[in-house]
Amino acid sequence: VGKEEEGAGVDLSDAYVKALKRRAEAWEGREKWEEAVKDWGLLAGLDWAGQKARNEAARAVGRCRKMVSQSKEAENGDVAPKPAVTKPKPRPPPKPASLSRPAPPSQALESLRTANNAAEAEDQLRHELKDSVDATLLAWKGGKETNIRALLGSLDTVLWPELGLQKVGMAELVTPSQVKIKYTRTIAKLHPDKVRSNIASLRMI
Repeated sequence: VGKEEEGAGVDLSDAYVKALKRRAEAWEGREKWEEAVKDWGLLAGLDWAGQKARNEAARAVGRCRKMVSQSKEAENGDVAPKPAVTKPKPRPPPKPASLSRPAPPSQALESLRTANNAAEAEDQLRHELKDSVDATLLAWKGGKETNIRALLGSLDTVLWPELGLQKVGMAELVTPSQVKIKYTRTIAKLHPDKVRSNIASLRMI
């Protein structure tokens, strides 16, 4: 029984002794004295069970045999006072490891937290950049919403240099035809289909 299989570090002999002892104690608790005598006797006869366990089993055999005799006497009419039997006190279950110390966070949870923090930081940066762009646009069009010449002439203050749009002087916006030409060219430059894909500035909002 005590032989260990390859890869297993379990003492089967010790486990068998404990299981046999628990079953014998359970028989006693249920006042099944004859069954308890069998299990205790089997445990007392195991040479490899250890001297302490065998001595305990031998004492239990005597105790249970006495109870068997008293039970038979009671059945035959010679009723004797039954001594109080102290049932074995059950052992408290061991505390789970999760209650003794907090489990460390898993790698997946840490990765999720890192990703959430990065996303929050990116959203915060986007809001700050949008507020900056909104303030720039408000300053650019403030007071000249209906003056297209002034708007076209000051586009260089709000557009990004990578667009390649040349500054337009007021001398180039005298006639309506000049205004129309400059406006059309500017719209063509700012159209999403015309903007180069490598310009990744958030000022293109």
